[in-house]
Amino acid sequence: WHAAGAAVYLLAVFSKEHAVMVPAVAAAMAALVRGASLETLRQFRLALVLLAAVAAKSQELSRLTDQLLLSSRLDMGTAPTATLVFDLRDAVSRAVERLDPRATLLGASVAYQLPSRPALVRADPDQVAIILDNLLNNALDNSDEKPWVKVTVLDGADPKTLVEDRGRGIAKDMQERIFERFVRVEGGDSPPTGTGLGLAISRDLAERHGGSLTVVQTEVGQGSVFALNLPRADAVAAER
Repeated sequence: WHAAGAAVYLLAVFSKEHAVMVPAVAAAMAALVRGASLETLRQFRLALVLLAAVAAKSQELSRLTDQLLLSSRLDMGTAPTATLVFDLRDAVSRAVERLDPRATLLGASVAYQLPSRPALVRADPDQVAIILDNLLNNALDNSDEKPWVKVTVLDGADPKTLVEDRGRGIAKDMQERIFERFVRVEGGDSPPTGTGLGLAISRDLAERHGGSLTVVQTEVGQGSVFALNLPRADAVAAER
């Protein structure tokens, strides 16, 4: 695939998914501008919901665009990498914080569990953040009802981050295919969302750091568990 084709694909996906919502939000905002009163609590709440929806959709478009650009850079070998030693617990905490606005808008339940001691890894913290963001947003995307997400960091020979959801689950024949570009999981009451790039990019980034990203547990209609493994910082140092 090439950049122009990817851009057309992005526009097609975005247009299809938001063909109904965007005009509805625009019409409601126009009504407010024309003089709809914000004096009552109900009207004030409506304004806040509309503004939150606009912000969320803008953030989603930005995320999808970033995915396309990063995927292209990974192909060309021009993706910048700055390898550092950092605590995976901090990375997960910040990822959950970044997810909070969208999770609140969806009424999602998000929890995380961290080990008592540092889980030190040697990797690019920005790229690990991309992986975590993709996994957490993917968990929200694949829930037909109120989303439920749990993130667990396990400190072992290689620190492991588990992202669990109670969403649609993944059919057996799709459990590897979902890591291919532009592949999106069908099924459930809602159409598939996103570009189908997030998991492909995330696995690529994990493997570039000597780690892995896999589906370790899933059942259709019950949810899934993804596992991100990254080498411990001291283990990497010992190999050198």
